Amino acid sequence: MHCDCCLKVAAPFLTEEQRLRTRNLDERLGQLRVRVKDGDRRTSVLIETVQAELDTLVAAECPLCGELMIRSLAVSLTEAGAAESKSWDL
Repeated sequence: MHCDCCLKVAAPFLTEEQRLRTRNLDERLGQLRVRVKDGDRRTSVLIETVQAELDTLVAAECPLCGELMIRSLAVSLTEAGAAESKSWDL
């Protein structure tokens, strides 16, 4: 999955602290990628380190068949109070 897509799938199931951390890591990753130069080993290592931490937060498991997907079953398919939500009532 694209990193942005994975972040969107995982975000609703993260704590507020984890969401803030993922935003910070994602911004830091963007800054490092702009700065990286060919052969700059130190920046490359920093990118790998930041990417690894971000991966542990949002990509520790498959968002399509892992625990996140199971927990998403409890999330409504429609917004509460929306007209179409009434058609889903049992």
